[in-house]
Amino acid sequence: RTADEAVALFRSYRPDLMLLDVIMPGRSGTEALMQIRGECPGARVVMLTADADAQTVEDCAVLGAVDYILKSTSVARMRATIRSTPRPRPRWAWRAGTPASNCPTSTKLCRHRCRTWTR
Repeated sequence: RTADEAVALFRSYRPDLMLLDVIMPGRSGTEALMQIRGECPGARVVMLTADADAQTVEDCAVLGAVDYILKSTSVARMRATIRSTPRPRPRWAWRAGTPASNCPTSTKLCRHRCRTWTR
């Protein structure tokens, strides 16, 4: 799949956790990560790649990836890493009739997913 497809899938499904390859056809996975985190700052994205370059790992961390898994990692280790990623604590509750401007995330995200939010 491409980075654009990954972003579209994220927008459609809003998964609890997303595995994203660093090297993808077209745009890179780091560009997709930047776009996903820009639209949804609380998104949990784990980067998956064969590249163990320290600069790539640092770039992904700076862009907001919660972890970085090498493709050579065993399946058991991948599962353990995914299970150990921290889950965000809900700080906001949905309530019908509250203006969308109270959304805890960006207004751009509100157009995609949020309806009404309140503290």
